[in-house]
Amino acid sequence: MPALPTRKTSNSKKKKRNSHSKIVFKNIIACPSCGAPKLSHHLCDSCGLYGGWDVLRKGDESEQNDDNPSS
Repeated sequence: MPALPTRKTSNSKKKKRNSHSKIVFKNIIACPSCGAPKLSHHLCDSCGLYGGWDVLRKGDESEQNDDNPSS
């Protein structure tokens, strides 16, 4: 015979146990420079800016090919 609970689990005990398993919504904001949707405290995927700093340069391939200098 399998083990059975001896008492009914109250609603407060059940809700306290399941309090960590809630839905957490993503904090999506508009990028201040380009207006594209982005996650808060993350780099903008469309323009490459974070906090006014140009972190990711889009379309600049001269820096990507610096590993093999041709001179």
